[in-house]
Amino acid sequence: MQPSIVPIVRPATFRKRGSNKASPNARRQSGLLDIHAETGQRAIAAAGLYNDFLELVRPGEDAKRVMDRNGTILFDYAGEPSLSRPEVDRGALRAMLIGSLPDSSIHWGRKVAAIIPLGEGRHAIDFGDGPVATADLVVGADGAWSKVRPLLTDVRPVYSGTCFLEIGLAADDQHAATFAAIGTGTLMAVAPGQGILAHRNADDSMSGYVALNREEEWIGAIDFTEVRAGLGVVAKQFAGWASHLVRCITDSIAEPTPRPIYTLPADLRWSARPGVTLVGDAAHLMSPFAGEGGQSSHAGRRRTCPMDRGKSRPPQRRPRHI
Repeated sequence: MQPSIVPIVRPATFRKRGSNKASPNARRQSGLLDIHAETGQRAIAAAGLYNDFLELVRPGEDAKRVMDRNGTILFDYAGEPSLSRPEVDRGALRAMLIGSLPDSSIHWGRKVAAIIPLGEGRHAIDFGDGPVATADLVVGADGAWSKVRPLLTDVRPVYSGTCFLEIGLAADDQHAATFAAIGTGTLMAVAPGQGILAHRNADDSMSGYVALNREEEWIGAIDFTEVRAGLGVVAKQFAGWASHLVRCITDSIAEPTPRPIYTLPADLRWSARPGVTLVGDAAHLMSPFAGEGGQSSHAGRRRTCPMDRGKSRPPQRRPRHI
């Protein structure tokens, strides 16, 4: 009997509040992601998608600029033409990966309620609103609040003390000074305990985050029902900063979604258990500042589910998906 693999996809990740009808387009994938040659690119090549990946590379957009609160440039890196750590659009990368799979591989809108061990490495997956599925192998790729992780360890994520808030600007003449500060890649305007992180998108718009070291309750208490008022509360934390940097906050057109940064211990280990494993944030949740989270996820998936090398798509003969 062929083993079965259940991809765990949580609709909450797609922000379909009050609905269970998630889809590939339910959540906007904003911003850029650098894909490292020694980890992420190797996984993509193992899946036979390297040539497709090269079509997504954004030359020169690995440029990095660091400013202080006054807009003074402290560090300016123009980027490099090599492919050691090229930037790609997150949405385009996700579309490429999903597009490489058979249509039946991902069941959107199936929220996992519980996973019940059945013995001999098999598990029952209860979706709470329909038939229970069974599988010989469950790969938990279900993020920070994984429903699979408790099968392997009792350790839970802890708040890091830093919270992000999504921001964005459309490409227009009103923000010329702001876009000039960002440059062609990523801007990090920083001061102790706070920062504005922004980067240029393919359409010349800006996506990014405000970063603040605050209690989790502080950001959670801000009422963003009135978006401008909520953004104003955040902007007050940047009093005295250069005005063209603060406008990244006050003029933002992005949905102001708070994103508390949680982490798992760097030395987290668990004992192997038949029929279940973890990859991605479910296995090694970390802050984004090292730029290694996505790379570790790709590398983990490559080790867990190796593909035949040299093929443009995953092999047709593959484990059954539920």
